[in-house]
Amino acid sequence: MSTATAPILRERLFYTRQETADLLRVSVGTVDNLIERGELHFRRVGGAIRGRVLIPRTELVRFCQVAEATKG
Repeated sequence: MSTATAPILRERLFYTRQETADLLRVSVGTVDNLIERGELHFRRVGGAIRGRVLIPRTELVRFCQVAEATKG
């Protein structure tokens, strides 16, 4: 394994709502609003009602790309 690919393998596949908020530098409430409006997709792990909400890394990348493309 080359050292160039090693950091990519260490990245997490999913992030919690709090971690997502920290990465985007917004509040958890803003992350919840983005999810509710369908702007940020998520996975629920551990049950349909009380399961943990996780945001895939690929979704964060997509969201940032869309936000950058629509930036005025």
